[in-house]
Amino acid sequence: MIVTLSKLRHAIAASLSITLAYLFPLYYGIDDTSTAAITVMVIATADSLGSSIQKGFYRVIGTYIGAVVGITLIALFPQDRFLYLIVLSILVTIVLYFARAYRGDKTIFLLTAMTMMIVFDGGKVDDIFLYATQKTILTVIGIVIYTFVSVYVIKLKESKNDDKNIFKFVWFDIEDMKGAFISFLVFWFSVYLWMDFEIVYGYYIIILATSLSLYTTYSVAKGSTLLIVYTFSFIFAIFSYIFILPNIHGWWSLSVFLFLYSFVGFYFINQKITLFYLLGMATFLIENEMDFNFAIFLYVLAIFYLFLFVLLIFDFFPFNQSSEHMFLKLKDRFLYMVEKNPNSIHLKETLRKMQFHSAKIDYDYFGVKKDDLMEFCRACEECLKTKDIQKLYNYNIDFDRLKESKF
Repeated sequence: MIVTLSKLRHAIAASLSITLAYLFPLYYGIDDTSTAAITVMVIATADSLGSSIQKGFYRVIGTYIGAVVGITLIALFPQDRFLYLIVLSILVTIVLYFARAYRGDKTIFLLTAMTMMIVFDGGKVDDIFLYATQKTILTVIGIVIYTFVSVYVIKLKESKNDDKNIFKFVWFDIEDMKGAFISFLVFWFSVYLWMDFEIVYGYYIIILATSLSLYTTYSVAKGSTLLIVYTFSFIFAIFSYIFILPNIHGWWSLSVFLFLYSFVGFYFINQKITLFYLLGMATFLIENEMDFNFAIFLYVLAIFYLFLFVLLIFDFFPFNQSSEHMFLKLKDRFLYMVEKNPNSIHLKETLRKMQFHSAKIDYDYFGVKKDDLMEFCRACEECLKTKDIQKLYNYNIDFDRLKESKF
């Protein structure tokens, strides 16, 4: 019951924050109604344990750093878009590596990377600095709204572990480095799609796919799962666009709709993939004076599908990220490190990832028993204390079965 109540409180705080993030620009007549709301979505889906003034402050700092770097790059390469993209891709990859290596609030670095990319208006040069400033301010407004609501209105309790994770990094983790490299590839594959096919709004594919690759590489949030979740959101969005939004004419009815749409995602869907459900809300292109054009609506939905397909491709390329493959790799790495470097900080990280992937293996397909793998992981955990590696070789588990391909 405690967990359910905690999830309910978080769902209310996040949904209220998204609603306010939409209402703020609408009230002040700002054309960009989604930036602040998407900022809240990104933060809230990664922050189920509560927020704090300190975390909000770091997020604002990260956003401003991203804005300054992004605007500086625009000023340095005003006429050379390709060189701008090269430098931007390298810096974004570095920042997303920091996000992976950081064992705390990853949204601090994610917002930095997103802001670096978002201030670039798809290659347009007219009023670019005004555009960049507005995007930055709206991002900060989203951070402030969520921090205020979660700290002062709903009063979510911050995790006790957060203080221990302040500025804690684990450097040179193999999966973190591979993940950063995948983000780099995702960036340039998205650039290829945008430029070669001249996709209108195609730059948003770059922003979304590159940023959210943080959550899909070596994670439970796989591209195939996200396609299913987004398709559910897609159906719900079409229903809402046709039957609900045209009948909304006041602030209160719009507020109720936005709150309930968000609440469904935060309360009924796994936190790891909630963001991809909520992105369906951004396809509505909500404005003070709505122009209901179903063709444009479907085109925006297609853009979102395209960025998910990009992430799906890099589930399989260039590294095998299947749980059975990862478990075998991590097992061999663990055994080697226990013998050669038993005091390495990466030893605990390796065990943590082993435990994660062991729970995701298709036991029936590979003919291995879940209890056997769980017991092996517990023995590895005990080995961290005793350093008795010999016991791990005595388990009668046919690990070779996991080498078979499912495809």
